[in-house]
Amino acid sequence: MDLKIFLCVFFFFLGYRAYSQNRCVSVEVEKAFYKNLYDQKRNAFETFISHKKKEKEQQLRQNRVSEEALPVYTIPVVVHIIHNGEEYGTGSNIPDSQVFAQIDILNKDYRRKNQDTIQTQQVFKNVVGDTYIEFVLARQDANGNATNGIVRVKGNKTTYNIGNGALELSKLSVWDPQSYLNIWVCNAGASSLGYAQFPVSYLPGLKDENTVSDSTDGVVINYRAFGLDYYPIPNWNYAKGRTATHEIGHYLGLNHIWGDASSCDGTDYCDDTPPQAGFTTGCSKRITCGGQNMIENFLDYTYDQCMNSFTKCQRTRMRIVLENSPRRVSLRTSKGLHYPNAIIHDIEISAENIPFVLDTLNNIHITIQNNGNRDIQGFHLSKNYNGVIETIFYPDTLNPKMKLQKQIPISHTVRGKNTITFTASITPSQIQLFNDTVQRVFYFFNPDTLSLPLIERFLKKEQGIFTAFGSAKGGHTWQAVSDTTNTVNTIMKAPLFTHKRFIRDEYWLVSDRLSMEGLTEASFFFDVAFSSSAHVLQVYASDDGGKSWIIVPYQNTNKNIFAVSVEYYPQKNDWENKYINLSHYAGKNPIQIAFVAVNNGTNNLFLDNIEFFISADSLIVRPKQAYIIYPNPASAEMSIAFSVEKKQNISINILTIRGESVFNTMFSNVLNQTFSFSTHTMPRGIYIMKIQAETFTSFKKIILH
Repeated sequence: MDLKIFLCVFFFFLGYRAYSQNRCVSVEVEKAFYKNLYDQKRNAFETFISHKKKEKEQQLRQNRVSEEALPVYTIPVVVHIIHNGEEYGTGSNIPDSQVFAQIDILNKDYRRKNQDTIQTQQVFKNVVGDTYIEFVLARQDANGNATNGIVRVKGNKTTYNIGNGALELSKLSVWDPQSYLNIWVCNAGASSLGYAQFPVSYLPGLKDENTVSDSTDGVVINYRAFGLDYYPIPNWNYAKGRTATHEIGHYLGLNHIWGDASSCDGTDYCDDTPPQAGFTTGCSKRITCGGQNMIENFLDYTYDQCMNSFTKCQRTRMRIVLENSPRRVSLRTSKGLHYPNAIIHDIEISAENIPFVLDTLNNIHITIQNNGNRDIQGFHLSKNYNGVIETIFYPDTLNPKMKLQKQIPISHTVRGKNTITFTASITPSQIQLFNDTVQRVFYFFNPDTLSLPLIERFLKKEQGIFTAFGSAKGGHTWQAVSDTTNTVNTIMKAPLFTHKRFIRDEYWLVSDRLSMEGLTEASFFFDVAFSSSAHVLQVYASDDGGKSWIIVPYQNTNKNIFAVSVEYYPQKNDWENKYINLSHYAGKNPIQIAFVAVNNGTNNLFLDNIEFFISADSLIVRPKQAYIIYPNPASAEMSIAFSVEKKQNISINILTIRGESVFNTMFSNVLNQTFSFSTHTMPRGIYIMKIQAETFTSFKKIILH
C-alpha cells in the first residue's frame, strides 16, 4: 500500500477520537493499513487461530497434559526511548528504572502474580489464569554484543502521532522483529496512549510480511503511560503500566473483549469473556448484554488500577501465536534471551511472596540463581531489615542456571510497617542487570488477643488497638491528626484528597485480634465524617487471622456537603454514629475488624470513637462522661452506664443521708458496660451513691420513689 494513502486513511480514523484520551488505537491503525483487505485479513487470522486451537486441545487430551502445567515462553524485549533531548529521567527521556518497573509489571500481569488479583470479581475467578508468558530485556544484540535492552535516541520531532509515528520511530531505531519485541516509548501526543501491530498468519494471496508491516512490528507506548507512576499529574489513571500489558496482548493476537462493537453482537473469539456492549471506562462495575461485564480484563478500556486479569482462552490464543505466527514463533529461540559468550558472572535473587498483613513471621525463603555462563564460587547475601543491615557469606557453588534456596530467619519485627531488602553479590562483580536485589514490605499486628469490651478514641497518636497500612498500589494509609474543632482530640484521617489521582487505592485500618470466647452477643459503634457523593468507607471482618475478609454491612449515607476542589475537614455536626452487630461471631474464633477507605477521587474521610460492646443493643446508653445513672428518680430498677478510659474494677455503695450503707456491689473489668440492679426493696427517699473507681471517686444523689 502507498504510504501516503496509509497515513491519510489513518488520520481519518484518528481524527474523530482526537479530543479524548484514547486507551488504544490498534484497531484503527490495522484498518488504515489493510483498508479493504481488513475483513479478509481478520477472518483468515481467526480461522487460523480456530484451527490451531482445536489442534492444541486435541494434543493436550492425547498427552493428558493440564493447561495449568504449561512451559513458560520468554520474550526478549528492546525498549527504544525516543526523546526530545530532555535531561535523563525527565519528560520523554524516561529513566532506566521506569523500564525495569514496566518489565516487572508485565511479568506479574502475564503470570498472574500481580497483587490486585484479589479484585477479580468472584463470578470470573474460575476463568482467569496464568498465561505462562514472561518478558526479559534483551541480553545481547544481533551482533552478539552484551546489552541491557534499552536504546536511547534523540528524535527529530517533538511529537510522534500514533500510527504514522511507528514508521518514523522505526527509522530512528529498530531491532530485528524476528528476534526481539520492539517497544517504542515516546511523546505520542495528548490524545492516545499506545497501539500495537497485530500478528499475522500464513495467508495465501495476502501479503502480510511486506516491508511496512515488518519494520513497524512491535508496540508504541506514550511515555506518560509507561512504567509505574511516572507522569505527575492529578487524576492520571494510566500510571500503573497496564497500557503495555494491553498493547502486548494485541501484539500476541488478542482482541478487545467487546469485539469493537457498540452492541452485544461483537466478539473477541473467546467464550470465557462475556459479551458486553461497548468498552468500559473508569472503574465502575456494569451489566450489559444480560450479564456482568469483565471490567478487570486487560483488554477492556478501564483505568490501570482496575485491570488485573487475562482469561484462559486469551492465554491459549497468545500461546498459539507464539507457537505458530511469523515474527512471533522465532522470539522463543532468539539469541536475545541469552548472554553473549563472554565470561559473565551474574547472580539473581528472588523471594517468596509474603502476605501483606500477618501476625507472625519466622523466616523468608529466597532463591539464588546463577544467570551467568560460569560457576559461582560462593556469594554474599546482605539483609536490610528496617534499617538494620546484616551480611553473610555462603560458600555454595552454583553452576550456570543452577538455583539454590535459602531459609533466612527473621527477628526483631515491629508492629506496623516492616521492610526487608535482600541483595546478592559475587566476586568478580557481575554486570549490572538489576536482578540482584529484592524487597518485601509487610505489616505486623499485635499477636495477642484482646478481650471485649474495648474503646479506641485515638486520644494519643501512639499505637492503639488498630494498625494502619496502605494497599499495594499507592501505599498511602490512615493518619492520626488533631481534630480541628477540638485540638485536644485526635482523629484518624484517610487523606483521599491529597492522593485523589490514585483511584481505588485502599486505606486499611485493622484491629488486633478480638476474643469472642464466652460471648453470646457483641456489637460496636463508630463515628465517621466524610464529604462525598458516594460513601467510600467499607467495614470488613475476618475470623481467620486476616487471610480472608467478609464485608460487614451497615447503614451509610450518601451526601455531598463539601466541594471536591477544597480539602475537607469535619465540623462538629458532620459526625455520624454507626452501629454494627457482631453477634454472628459471638462464641467463635477471634475476629479482626477492618475499616477500609476506598479512594474514589473525592475528598477526605475521618474516623473516631470506636467502641466494642458485649451487648447487641443498638440503643445502648453511651455516656459522654465517665458514667450516667438512669432512671433517676427510680422505682424498681436503676442502671448505671460507664465509659471510662481503661478497664478497671468499680464499686457501688448506696448510702442513706446518715451515711448508712443499704446496698453495695463490685463490677469487674468495667469499660463501657451498663449494669442494672434492683431497688424495689429499698425504702423510698433520697440517697447518695458512691462510685469508687481506680481512676476517680464520685458521689451522686439518687431518688427512690
